[in-house]
Amino acid sequence: MAGGYCSNPECRDRVAIVGDKGQSYLIGEMAHIIARQARGPRGDGVGGDNTYANLVLLCPTCHRKVDKAPA
Repeated sequence: MAGGYCSNPECRDRVAIVGDKGQSYLIGEMAHIIARQARGPRGDGVGGDNTYANLVLLCPTCHRKVDKAPA
């Protein structure tokens, strides 16, 4: 469980924000651990599923980094 923070242990930025009027909102993004596409970033040749066990909550910056990083 992310607990409101980016799941990247080198980042740990907040992904659950409380605004000025006390409203909360999520800026985190779900990312696949094993890519959904068989040949996508972190792909395994088959493609991962959308199950909880294959998803991780990241801040937008870390999500972009892992999806754009060369394999």
